[in-house]
Amino acid sequence: MSAAQDIFDSGILVLDDHPSNVLLLERILRVAGYRRVIGTTEPLDACAIYREGRIDLLLLDLQMPGMDGFQVMQALGASSADEHDGAPILALTAAEDPATRQRAIASGARDLLLKPYNRAELLDRVRRLLESRRSRRQIRDPNAAPGEQAR
Repeated sequence: MSAAQDIFDSGILVLDDHPSNVLLLERILRVAGYRRVIGTTEPLDACAIYREGRIDLLLLDLQMPGMDGFQVMQALGASSADEHDGAPILALTAAEDPATRQRAIASGARDLLLKPYNRAELLDRVRRLLESRRSRRQIRDPNAAPGEQAR
């Protein structure tokens, strides 16, 4: 299987408190060719799915009632995700202030995308994060398949 095909078999988890945002992101990703997309509006469900280790990327809304995206990253131990080969996090927010960006990156997000997002930019960032994860995992375990936790 080619590297490009591997990317489309990556597990992508979408967490947003608005069901319409989850559906939109799922649709964008599926139309682009991604086959393993899971969406939820429940932070605790997302944490459980993430911990199963079959997710290669988390698209995470930062501004949610109850458990916000920063609390989700804290619960996941995302600030040390590189050390444990955790799936990268693409934070999504409508807040344009530099403090939010800095806090998101410090909390474990690999990148941040402002809402409303441009479809092409979203897909480019998703692809780049998945390719980066794939490269890191191949260095650690050349036989690892997409969605398979490197040990």
